[in-house]
Amino acid sequence: MLEPLSVVLLLVLFLLVTPPVPKLIRKLSNGKRMGAYIVAVAALVVIIAWSVLQVGESVGLAVDLHGTVWRAVETGGVIFGAGASVYGVLSVAVLVAFRIVLVRTISWHLRAGKSVRLPKVYGRRARRRILYLSAAQHGNITLYSTKSESGDDDDDYARQFIRSPFNMLPDDPAFLGAGPVARVWSISAELDRQGGEGRVEEPIDIDPVELHAFVTKRLESMRDQVRNESESIRGLTTHHHVIARGLIARPGASSRESKSQSLVDQRCWLPYSVASDEAVNALIRHPQAGLRHYRLVMVGSERGGVTDATGRQIAAEEDQEVVISAFIHLAVEGRMLYTEFVSTVLPPVRPEFHVVDQMPRGPLAYIVKIPVTPLRSFFGVLLGAPVRFISVLLGGLNFHAIVHVPRFQVMYDYGAHKSVRELGAHDELSFTQRLDAFKYTKIISQRLTEAVVDFLQCKGVNTESFRQQASSIITTTSINIYDSQFGDQVAIGNAGPVNQSSARPQSPSGGQSGAGT
Repeated sequence: MLEPLSVVLLLVLFLLVTPPVPKLIRKLSNGKRMGAYIVAVAALVVIIAWSVLQVGESVGLAVDLHGTVWRAVETGGVIFGAGASVYGVLSVAVLVAFRIVLVRTISWHLRAGKSVRLPKVYGRRARRRILYLSAAQHGNITLYSTKSESGDDDDDYARQFIRSPFNMLPDDPAFLGAGPVARVWSISAELDRQGGEGRVEEPIDIDPVELHAFVTKRLESMRDQVRNESESIRGLTTHHHVIARGLIARPGASSRESKSQSLVDQRCWLPYSVASDEAVNALIRHPQAGLRHYRLVMVGSERGGVTDATGRQIAAEEDQEVVISAFIHLAVEGRMLYTEFVSTVLPPVRPEFHVVDQMPRGPLAYIVKIPVTPLRSFFGVLLGAPVRFISVLLGGLNFHAIVHVPRFQVMYDYGAHKSVRELGAHDELSFTQRLDAFKYTKIISQRLTEAVVDFLQCKGVNTESFRQQASSIITTTSINIYDSQFGDQVAIGNAGPVNQSSARPQSPSGGQSGAGT
């Protein structure tokens, strides 16, 4: 009876992975779902053990079994070795079915212009989680983690060596998801000097919220208020952006409860992802808070087509896949106006992720190589499937996550370690992509400084010092992208152009790591 039993178990296990059964399992409660997985694992263990015994007998290994077992197999009416044969056939069927589903998903469901129908989500917990992630994706709050994930002693040493108040690393965690830092500058101007009258007793009243609105309108005019449509920077967008460290104290566990109560929803112990307009205005007027506000200006990667006077197309629309971001911080404190500018460049995605646009249509798609899938031999996948199946089930029991629950921790790090988009980014920029990054960084920088000068002049503030600092910044003709420079100068702070080498500092072991911008 063991041989028929193994065949039945194989068929049951195969049914567990067919599309209708997983849908039914997902509708079950957590306890019943775990029971279904336990049954599948038990069946798999029995099948593996029985298959090993059959293979051992077929190659003449000494297997000490009672004759009654073999007589039971013979009287069961099932051919000897049927269990292993069915296991092999079903395994091949699973691999072939996976290949068909993979190709159809990539070449058909994910093709350009195809509207994707999202799968139905079962379970209230899963639906709440997806809704939360959807809101966070379009939120304006970024909590970043300061924990090092490099695992490289040389890299950690270089970070400590470089880090100072006037140096920023290309992968600074505060700007997670925007790409490496390309350029940084800042300007400070006195607000107690009137034009032509020298210093005054009381500083001139400057509302930073009003200044932000003025600067934003001036920046958006490059998109909306142009003479010809071809002059418009159509991909330019502006947003509020709030940055804070992700390490937050649990309410009641520290005297600094205000930060935790303002950033974390205590009903679900998850951080907020959207700051209201009232909260944003309060942060703008209180620049010394632990949360830092930026006006985020982004220039998208889409480039419009070109046509001549007759309407004939000269150049088609193109997606450069490069996003230039500018983080603008304006602070009024200590009778001074502080203007900070940080530009980043998000590189294009890696070439292997363009497989969805390069796969052939028709039967050839089922035999071409797909770079994003792991390269494994057929027999390696076939024989290693049971072990991987068990390891995945056991891997779902994350004891570290069970123990480190936010509500049980005095301090909990809600910050993000990595960006999914940056994990898939290419490590090189083409010539035109570099020039586009340089162009839009210069354009936004120039527009920002002129807008601040115009606003200060309208308020009667002496702008001579601001103009001098802005002039030295604008005339700088270089930005850093991946340790390479256009030119040989970088402007940092209000000290004007600063000569800087792109070489990385030496660590004690002689390696090179990190870079200053």
